[in-house]
Amino acid sequence: NALKLLLIILKVMTSIIGIKTNVGIESIIVGSDTQEVVYERDGENPSAKREEISKIITGSNWIISYAGNNNTDGFYRFTRFLKGDKRYLKEGETPDLLIKSAVENYVRYGKKFQGPHFRRVADSNADVMKEKNDTDELNIYLLAVYFDTRLNGLWYIDELGNLVEPKDQRELNKTEKDFDYICMGSGGEDMEKYIEQSVFEGEINTREIDIKEAVKMVFASLRKANKDPLTGFLKDIAIINKNGVERYGDIIKNKLIKAEREAEEEITSRYINS
Repeated sequence: NALKLLLIILKVMTSIIGIKTNVGIESIIVGSDTQEVVYERDGENPSAKREEISKIITGSNWIISYAGNNNTDGFYRFTRFLKGDKRYLKEGETPDLLIKSAVENYVRYGKKFQGPHFRRVADSNADVMKEKNDTDELNIYLLAVYFDTRLNGLWYIDELGNLVEPKDQRELNKTEKDFDYICMGSGGEDMEKYIEQSVFEGEINTREIDIKEAVKMVFASLRKANKDPLTGFLKDIAIINKNGVERYGDIIKNKLIKAEREAEEEITSRYINS
């Protein structure tokens, strides 16, 4: 059949946010939607559908979330590396060691470091570029780590594998960040606008960002990003601090499923005798 169905996953369009606390337990809260936009082409008639996936990958001392094209060999190899697949690790390598090394490169040398801070990201995107020949297909990342009191923090990782501090990463040129946070992905501008407006109106005290406030801000920002048609409704949340990494995506999903079932029961109960 000349009009055979072709399935192409073009991009993961998403909303990702990370917020670092500045009071209480030193922590970083990372949140994302879980939507993947899948494009199908049947002959000359393209269509799209949505699927739910987690865009947060975690280790014992780190959290990484991503945006960009996830249907490339380069991205696949990088995520398999992050998940500890030995086929993509050299002898003696572990994801923890390489991520820690990337953070060390930044903490010790900052912008003066020669080459990319995180070589694996640069190599991955080099492979994506060879495959797609389009800079819009390259992946960007949010990285949160807590190895010890010296090696911890929140960074944006650009397409070339460079670590960028929150204050130097902006979705909007006019943004003035009064605390450490990163918004990125297709819903990044909406989230950044929301936070900046909340700060301007005094709804957020930028000197009192504890875990509770940061979690509330992450949820509220992701809700604002829902108006972006490429951002999914279901949320995924992870928190990292000196105690390790905790993930809450399954809790959120199960509570939504339970709420939906309860709503179904309430509606149907009204019509039992009808």
